[in-house]
Amino acid sequence: MIPWLAKSGLYGYADAGGKLVIPPQYTHAMPFRGEFAVMAQEGGFGVINAEGAPVVGPEHPFIHLTFPRPFSLAFIKKEYNAWWRLPRWKVLPGLNLLGTRRGGRLLETKVPRARWEVLALPGMEKLQQFYSADERSTRNGQMPEGVRLLTSGEHLLLRQELYNAGGERCSGGIFGQLTDGTFLQYRKGWYRRVNQAGNPLDAVRYYKKDHLLFGGKTIPQQEAPYQRIAAPVFQSTNGEVFLFPDFSKPFPPSIEPYPQVGEVQYVALIGALQDTEHFFVLATTGKSEERRLLVLNKNGQWNKLVEPRPGFDLMLRNGALLFSQGNTKGVMDAGLEFHLFPLQYPEALSETLYAGKDNRSGKYGVFDIMEQDWKITPAYSYIGPCLAPGIVPYCADNLYGLLELDTGRHITPPLYDSIGKNGEVAQKNQRFYIDIYTGLEYRD
Repeated sequence: MIPWLAKSGLYGYADAGGKLVIPPQYTHAMPFRGEFAVMAQEGGFGVINAEGAPVVGPEHPFIHLTFPRPFSLAFIKKEYNAWWRLPRWKVLPGLNLLGTRRGGRLLETKVPRARWEVLALPGMEKLQQFYSADERSTRNGQMPEGVRLLTSGEHLLLRQELYNAGGERCSGGIFGQLTDGTFLQYRKGWYRRVNQAGNPLDAVRYYKKDHLLFGGKTIPQQEAPYQRIAAPVFQSTNGEVFLFPDFSKPFPPSIEPYPQVGEVQYVALIGALQDTEHFFVLATTGKSEERRLLVLNKNGQWNKLVEPRPGFDLMLRNGALLFSQGNTKGVMDAGLEFHLFPLQYPEALSETLYAGKDNRSGKYGVFDIMEQDWKITPAYSYIGPCLAPGIVPYCADNLYGLLELDTGRHITPPLYDSIGKNGEVAQKNQRFYIDIYTGLEYRD
């Protein structure tokens, strides 16, 4: 069900067709996630079920609901002042050095903190409790940074803990998930691979390293202010070295000289190419001072079919490598093919479609790197990332609407000050929801 905004300013809930199911009575409402939704009344935030019955009372400063199938989790926040943390007190917090005026109290003893409880719904079992600084982002209704949450089959990884579908803890100390779906677990100075239930897969131990041996040279993990290795490095008791999270592709122990140039002089960055057996190396070679991206096979031989290319910027979310500096701009895909595009500020919408700003017109469109042509002609002041498969927001005349990628059809005209991923829109100081597939507005 979707929040419905009444003329009174209160929210209820309607079905997908717009029929009101739960009468307007809430000062704030979020869409249902599975069988539950977060709402707010005068006392604070709470959780209701599909019948509108309260599951968690509306008395909390913030609740975040997630639905990683088959789990429903409520992150419930409690705010407090940890005044006893004396080193965090501030003297003259509002001192203006230029005007020599004090805008604050002489001694500020507020130390904002937050305690978070994670409950599994509908049984309200408490899975975890943790503390964090009550930063501005969490006071504005956001989750604290660094909270890992993902599901793998019938198991849940929450922060460093693994749980089964019944909410029972299987294992702890999880560093992260590997590309094959298994997990890396920390064990007092070493690591091991475990399955979804937390059981070890073998007797191999892994140790975290702070460097790679690259052609006889030591490349450190961190050299301020630049990170020179793009992922954590681990070495097994078998002597193999891996870049997390792919433990199926060992980093080569020895590397051949670069063809026709000889020695690699300086390595700026090393990383793994997603979904391939290759690594990328951003380096200077020979007498050149220009950094070029080179492709290295897992056997330590250079891929001579890939031209050394300058202008590397970053790896995009779809795994493609972006080259945005210099004269030739484009992306290298997982097949090591380079595709040009005539745009700036690219946003990967799929493996082949990119939204961006046309170099000639200065307008935003959608470019197909395989067809080397605009799929959606540049005509907008902005096109953002997908809100749902095949649906993107666009901006015209400082207002936002929704656009269908396949056809270029406008699902909505530009009517809104903003559009969120869950369909929440802002319009003239009102916040309500729309169906991002049809544009239907859920309000009186």
